[in-house]
Amino acid sequence: MTEARQKDCWPTPPQARALGAALRLGSLARPAIEAWAERFTPGQVDPGTLRLLPLVHENAREHGVNTPWDVRLAARRRNASKQVSHSLEAARTTVALLEERGIEALLLKGVPLAVLYYRAPELRPMADIDVLVRVEAVTKALDALRGSRIRR
Repeated sequence: MTEARQKDCWPTPPQARALGAALRLGSLARPAIEAWAERFTPGQVDPGTLRLLPLVHENAREHGVNTPWDVRLAARRRNASKQVSHSLEAARTTVALLEERGIEALLLKGVPLAVLYYRAPELRPMADIDVLVRVEAVTKALDALRGSRIRR
């Protein structure tokens, strides 16, 4: 891995602050959330940080921390909820379509994590759905999906 590539995998300072605000627990939560809120600039939010804002909102609420950004955080969470609802519906429809065609499908990553392990699905950042099918079924699955009206 090149040095530039290695640097790309680490969170930026705003992302690191958002991660702290989203994930710190107990006595570490309040200082992390307050530090994030102090340096947060809504007009300069990168996509990585944007994906974490519903988790920041949840953690702030859970720890009773109010920030100047609460209204924006709640709005971002509502938006994430709509996006995740669309992803979950696309996953349900995709799996149903594949099963109708006799193709075994396994959902990976975001969808099962959101549904099984997060307090609320919108807390799991998700921009797509990942479906695994057997190698011998790939062409049949792609043909089925190309001919469908499944919308993302």
